[in-house]
Amino acid sequence: MPAGSFPYGWGMGETWARIIRPGRRLLSRKFGPSEEEVRANLAGAASADAALAMQESRTEPEPDLDAAPPARDLTAAAFFDVDNTMVQGASIIHFARGLVARDYFRKSDLFEFAWQQVKFRVTGKENAHDVAIGRDKALSFVQGRSTEELRRLGEEIYDEMIADKIWAGTRALAQMHLDAGQQVWLVTATPVQLADVIAKRLGLTGALGTVAEAEDGRFTGRLVGDILHGLGKAHAVRALAIGEGLNLKRCTANTCRSLQHLFLNLKDPK
Repeated sequence: MPAGSFPYGWGMGETWARIIRPGRRLLSRKFGPSEEEVRANLAGAASADAALAMQESRTEPEPDLDAAPPARDLTAAAFFDVDNTMVQGASIIHFARGLVARDYFRKSDLFEFAWQQVKFRVTGKENAHDVAIGRDKALSFVQGRSTEELRRLGEEIYDEMIADKIWAGTRALAQMHLDAGQQVWLVTATPVQLADVIAKRLGLTGALGTVAEAEDGRFTGRLVGDILHGLGKAHAVRALAIGEGLNLKRCTANTCRSLQHLFLNLKDPK
């Protein structure tokens, strides 16, 4: 067999199942998780904890005693990505535009964020240097600010710049899951406070997002783990499923292709 080729009839899925995934598990057992995997695990666990805490803190409307109780499917849920799935474009860019208008950021910072998004959309890969710069600038912005200030800004900017960018078809699909009594969660690298604003405005269950460390209600300028992407999203979904008693085999992932693969691996962890 020529070097670098796969056995006849094997697709990428079979190659992953038979060679790559078992090999990664063997290396992991022998050498332990990598630093990246540890950060992703921390980010996922923190995201799930924050999402559940925010969900519990919401004020529920008074029930209509004359209405029939809503149907509830306790073990099923739907997970939606935000950027270019629920929202047209990148949510973090929309929020950044609102912050520029309020003089929190410079226009040059916005152009840099936008250029990073363009490169990611074209190549499908995140540049580690770009991610580090974007992360550091975002953390320098929130450092010392209150978590409530970020939420307030998120609500204002959502109403101004994001409300009319919700994909109607995706919103309708999410509503179908809600009408079936299922939970509906957003999964995004956007800060969890901002992601939760989107979920709340849309009447969804909640949102998994990047968690910035806070003490006494103010941001420290550090992340818990890392930005929520890739493995971090998978860890967050799994942690949330455990906390909510969800059966991942009954859940759906209406998300970017990479998270769909991760989600399928969570359903079949062998």
